[in-house]
Amino acid sequence: MDIIKEGTLYKWTNYILGWKKRYFILHDGLLEYCKNKGNTLKGKISLSTLSIQKHKKKDTELIIDTGTQKISLKAENPKEAQEWFVALKKATTIGFPNLNASTGPIRRDSYEEKMLVPKEFLQKVANMWNAYGVMGETIDNIPLSLRAKCPELEKAISLCNTFQLLSHETLLLLESENRISLWNRSNTDLSEQNSTPRIQFSSLRAGETSKSDESVQFEDAQSHYSEENADNQPIPHRKCLPYLRNPNQKYNIWKVVKDSVGKELSKIAVPVYFNEPISFLQRFCEDMTYSEILISACELEDSLLRLAYVACFGVTSYVSSHLRFMKPFNPLLGETYELVRDGYRILAEQVSHHPPISAMFCEHKKFTFSGSVDVRTSFKGTHLNIIPIGNYVVELLEHGDRFVWIKPHTNVHNIIFGKMYVDHFGKVEIINERNGDVAILNYHKKGWFEKITRSVTGTISDKYGNARYEVFGVWNQSMSIKDLLTNKVTLVWQQIPYPENYDHNYFFTDFAINLNLPPEYFPGLPYTDTRFRPDQRALENGDLKLAISEKNRLEEKQRLARKIREENNLSYYPKWFRECNGQWVYSGGYWEAKESNGFNDLPDIF
Repeated sequence: MDIIKEGTLYKWTNYILGWKKRYFILHDGLLEYCKNKGNTLKGKISLSTLSIQKHKKKDTELIIDTGTQKISLKAENPKEAQEWFVALKKATTIGFPNLNASTGPIRRDSYEEKMLVPKEFLQKVANMWNAYGVMGETIDNIPLSLRAKCPELEKAISLCNTFQLLSHETLLLLESENRISLWNRSNTDLSEQNSTPRIQFSSLRAGETSKSDESVQFEDAQSHYSEENADNQPIPHRKCLPYLRNPNQKYNIWKVVKDSVGKELSKIAVPVYFNEPISFLQRFCEDMTYSEILISACELEDSLLRLAYVACFGVTSYVSSHLRFMKPFNPLLGETYELVRDGYRILAEQVSHHPPISAMFCEHKKFTFSGSVDVRTSFKGTHLNIIPIGNYVVELLEHGDRFVWIKPHTNVHNIIFGKMYVDHFGKVEIINERNGDVAILNYHKKGWFEKITRSVTGTISDKYGNARYEVFGVWNQSMSIKDLLTNKVTLVWQQIPYPENYDHNYFFTDFAINLNLPPEYFPGLPYTDTRFRPDQRALENGDLKLAISEKNRLEEKQRLARKIREENNLSYYPKWFRECNGQWVYSGGYWEAKESNGFNDLPDIF
């Protein structure tokens, strides 16, 4: 890392919190900052479209314009401010050696292992994409009343729109040619290999910590292929999304929710740029990221210890939630998603539209995991309140255990101003219906004047109330079990390291990045599978205009289908799940239909 300048500056937050002291590091086309030197990064600013200017009246203040927002910085004295101004000015004119290393919002092929084009070309393309995005946002912010008063301005805007369209088509053409070249090269490399390349995943067992980035190692560095599908065809493992999103990009959510205080947000159309390119069905499947905890639980003889492991597994649903504030796509009625990996297979289906209910069933030779959830989301003026309604069930087949629980509530704070943060809170009771053992977990809520702790504590007791184990940890870091008889502490899980440049990939984990691979790698998928969804695919590929139009088309198509059912007094019945005592359970038949190519009578939703 080639550091140009580093030191302390004050960053303006808002009128309530004011100036905050931060440690800044300027290097390799990036301006990064953290609370104190050596601490975890709080943010990074790409210099690719950055402009810097001095405050007109205050000689200690600088104003940085990223193209999507303005950031005010303040130095201790005018001399220090001048040194930072000169350093930033110089850094924005010497080029950005890391643009071809995925640090900006550039389009690139996700499966490439090595760049086959000159670095200068990649830099120019990245800068053009940045300019393209800034131009579009700037045009959209010009009031219509101002355009009407100035014909020349309207003409200039028209020329900008024309140039924007031409540049968009040109860039896509350039990159598609590059992508074809890369893909042909990859296929040639693969054809020369004698064996199928694999990924080696590390195991997470009780008492072990998760390893560093070496926990996922490629035996064959020429390829990203990791697993095989049902037809023994290799499935690519990608390290990033096709389009890298600028993590500094901000949108005004107040425009969307200002008239929705106290209302149920699931019935409100949210602009596509508030979405992450993943559906709620796929987000549902992320609960299996730490599936090895359940395998470890199956190997234990102590039923209370098995309950403790399942309780720690339930916490893993929230490991990455403290960074992901974007909304998943709402699944369409009848939409499905399947996932086969690591010895288990999952089927998820959207079984109801109003209220929106998703159901999921995961099966492994040692356990099953299932659930159905109706997520109620409402805006309370200063925060979003999220209430999941529905049971989650884990069954350990060899022991006959059946563990049932309901997830805690969630608040997303500082929606309008300030730094957003997620707060999971409430008491969660996990019951083993076989013998009456119970786990009580407490997700501790942040107080008015407290720091964000994200702590979880709990007690594991038998049916008579005798406590045997305690569990404790932080829901986005790790969970441990303490034996109350021996005082022995066992680490059950620790956060798997995030992939490189995860902040440019919607803060996705490696598991999430690979959930929406193109459908051509999964022969035999039903056409209701999320991977075929066009608006989500367009957003993943960085085509916001197409994503908006496709989202509107799909929503209108869904409304029309519902109207036809109502006019003909027809009821909708899910294909793969049925309701039983208020819980949606898997009816069976999906995998058998796939094996026999027997997907019939599926709804046309896309």
